Amino acid sequence: MQLTKAFVEQVSPPPPTPNGKGSQAFYRDSLITGFGLRVASGGAKSWILERRIRGKVKRITLGRCDALSLDKAKSRAIKLIKEIEQENAPRIINGKIVAETIKLQAAFDEYIVAHPALGQLTIDDYQRSMRGPLSEWLTTPIRELSEANILAKHRAYAGISKARCNNAMRLLRAILNFTALHLLSEHHKPIIISNPVDILSRKQLWYPLHKTQVGNFIRSEQLKHWWQATRQLRKKTTRDYLQFLLMSGLPRTMVSGLRFKDVDFDKKMIRLKFHRDDAAWLDFPVTDYLVKLVHASDRNGADVACFLFPGLNNETAITDPRAAIKRVQTLSGVPFSLNVLYRTFIFFAKQTGADQETLTLISNISKGKHIELSEKETRSIRNMQKNVFDKISDIVDL
Repeated sequence: MQLTKAFVEQVSPPPPTPNGKGSQAFYRDSLITGFGLRVASGGAKSWILERRIRGKVKRITLGRCDALSLDKAKSRAIKLIKEIEQENAPRIINGKIVAETIKLQAAFDEYIVAHPALGQLTIDDYQRSMRGPLSEWLTTPIRELSEANILAKHRAYAGISKARCNNAMRLLRAILNFTALHLLSEHHKPIIISNPVDILSRKQLWYPLHKTQVGNFIRSEQLKHWWQATRQLRKKTTRDYLQFLLMSGLPRTMVSGLRFKDVDFDKKMIRLKFHRDDAAWLDFPVTDYLVKLVHASDRNGADVACFLFPGLNNETAITDPRAAIKRVQTLSGVPFSLNVLYRTFIFFAKQTGADQETLTLISNISKGKHIELSEKETRSIRNMQKNVFDKISDIVDL
């Protein structure tokens, strides 16, 4: 068949496999041999090219249909076919041939595109490293980065933040490893041969970081002190965010990006988006207390597109409120992290007799598995939240 724009827009995703796992359907073009369309059961559509490279058939992803038009995908496929026929290059991934002088910013962009499963919080953290320790190298060709550069930067930035310096160097190492393995120059040669960041491992120069011992959950005898400490936070948004995480049974990765338009205040439901699948949504129940906590009137009439829990400005979502966490730890004497709040919810859910089936549902949702909740499952989750709320209320005298 000949692939057309109309066909791509109208084709339906295949159903999942009987065991609930995702499936894929392939539609191959009759004019360009090896060129085709891949449709995932989650709704994602991508252009592909299948060619035999050094005796093995390789499937190359050219790009997503929502980001690459049919005509451009065909042009890219034709160009890549010619390059493969000329050089039979086995290491081309995603059809990427780049300039030998590719700069760090461009290599980072390629790295992000090649890792679509990365969550937005992870990408935001990477961006902080790019704007911070790595900022002066954004326009530097990566082939010019040397071990001497790495050692000098590692020493210089340590005075600002050893943790951020470590994170930045690990990100740089990942970008350079990706470039060495998956990007080729116009002459079909690897852009770099060795990774200069490896010098930090060889010389054992990574900064050891002292971490406060954090338990798996906040114990009953600690919870009242923790709750009272959150009430002393100056920012209501941060206080509500911490309490929402404790009472909802949802991980921070799903809560931080919620907007007012995702909340049905009448039905007491919030719409969760799964980062790994743009078409995957879940209507998740919440209790009266959580609805009251995030009610729009508490945000001075915020627009429906605004974040429930905004960051430093209303343009971004809250990510990692370290200053607030540190203050609560200091005031309460309870070491905790945002992930501990989710585990604390599970701890109290078990204490109040939650059944294993509902606990498994919550666990699967927190891991990003797309689930359609039945009315019975919705009621079970809401009852579990209410029981946890009642238990916590008794402890903190709410």
